[in-house]
Amino acid sequence: MSKNLVSIERKYIDQNSIQGFILDESDELLLVQYVYDFRCDGLLVLSKSDITKVVSTETDKFQTKLIKNLKLLDNQLLATNYNIQSWREFFRSIKGHHKYVIVEQERFEDPVFTIGRIERNLKGHIKMRHFTGIATWGDELQDINYGDITRCQLASNYINVYERYFGQLESKNGNER
Repeated sequence: MSKNLVSIERKYIDQNSIQGFILDESDELLLVQYVYDFRCDGLLVLSKSDITKVVSTETDKFQTKLIKNLKLLDNQLLATNYNIQSWREFFRSIKGHHKYVIVEQERFEDPVFTIGRIERNLKGHIKMRHFTGIATWGDELQDINYGDITRCQLASNYINVYERYFGQLESKNGNER
């Protein structure tokens, strides 16, 4: 893990930097403990081909001290090991650990944000069952090519709220789609 926060720039995708602690990297992917407003907000996996710059500024170093002094680091996530050699290996390695994920395809003219469950992890793509902002399941599986994925989120506050909601629904209904 990087000792200090870093700012990750993806100039051609997003004008805003992503701030976090680098946990692991491969030739293709970067695993980051994502930090937003001084709080750890899950894990973020980024496609390295989209990254234009990684820096640790004086602000990042100062904010690292604040986060550590206030004990805001999520050590449970920091201890998790995933295979990030490729998107396929990554999705294989999270199976059984994370029920829901967010997969983003930001390079499109209209970027695609898919939240849901990975149903199949195939050679060149995944098939995801997605759900809408009003927590209803989509009828068809979404086909997402690995080469189109720019980032994936795990265990974020956004995902965790939906997961709790779906857990309550499944308990009431006694089944799951």
